Amino acid sequence: MKRTSSPWYRTLRKVMMLMLAVLILNSGLPAGLPGQLAYARFSSSNGEITHEDQLPVAPGVTQSRLEMNTPKGPLKLFQMAVDTNNSYITLESGLSNGKLAGMQQVTKQAAAVHRTGHLVVGGINGDFYNTSSGVPLNGMVHELYTFNPLTPTTQVQK
Repeated sequence: MKRTSSPWYRTLRKVMMLMLAVLILNSGLPAGLPGQLAYARFSSSNGEITHEDQLPVAPGVTQSRLEMNTPKGPLKLFQMAVDTNNSYITLESGLSNGKLAGMQQVTKQAAAVHRTGHLVVGGINGDFYNTSSGVPLNGMVHELYTFNPLTPTTQVQK
């Protein structure tokens, strides 16, 4: 993705980051809550916290991990905190084998675009999709193109 410093691009980038934040908040995970409050909520209602830590992934990116024993078995929660003011960090949507619809693991999507000068340091599986066709149930923005489930083609055109 070509980087630009135009006001339009910066505004679009902020909107995309806001959309990601809304997605995370709506997913039911404790993103956006003070850490102790979120952990207390989970420990009192869902099980016992057995491990928690933070790992710096890259300058401006930190991964938090929380492991719990719940009545339904072990649970691992991961959260990434990103410094959105860092001009070297971008949030990008991934594609399954270069297409909007498909069933490719996030790690393989990341590996497909990881290269010198464009390092992928994290990935989030953050959408719901039709499990038989792989078509996302919600809209998506990829390299400034907007897609939705009603788009006649699932092939990304550049």
